[in-house]
Amino acid sequence: MEVPPSPVLSDALGKRYVLRGIRHIVGPVPICGRAVTVLVEGTDWGTVVEAIDEAEEGDVLVIQARDRARAYWGGLSSLSAKRKGLAGTVVDGLVRDVDDVREIGYTVFARGVTPRAGTHRRSGKINVDLYVSGVLVRPGDIIVGDESGVVVVPEEEWEDALKRAREILELEDDIRTDIAANRAWWEIVPDKLGGW
Repeated sequence: MEVPPSPVLSDALGKRYVLRGIRHIVGPVPICGRAVTVLVEGTDWGTVVEAIDEAEEGDVLVIQARDRARAYWGGLSSLSAKRKGLAGTVVDGLVRDVDDVREIGYTVFARGVTPRAGTHRRSGKINVDLYVSGVLVRPGDIIVGDESGVVVVPEEEWEDALKRAREILELEDDIRTDIAANRAWWEIVPDKLGGW
């Protein structure tokens, strides 16, 4: 099965685990991979560089930056991550070098952009539990991102979430068929979704 869209996963998970305020900035979507978490201290982006080296092919870096005035991800980070085979990066903070990242073809999600960089120190932590938008993100959790946003699926809930997502996609296909047959939306809701 292909990776379900983030809205379907959100529904499958009871609308939990959505990273509010983090949006697709650049790069191919969807992405799906295991989380490698990075807690940035102060204005440090050196720990992010270390995390790229620790990550494995297909992983998704999830970076929490408490300083929201600087970028903690950019073109050179993207180039390094792309060469390593990472699926993408999610930044609870800001990023930069969007044109470079687009040219590289790497996928980044963040709260926004700024040209201002952080500093190269190594005072952060790698593979620790993070709270991003009130959602617990643990190393190894599954990250799914697309144009609609980012969903964190706890590793132990992944198989059940996929099963429920499959059921939701089938239901949505049935609803599309009803709409194509000119059935009124207000009639479909009680029939297919159990009421208003």
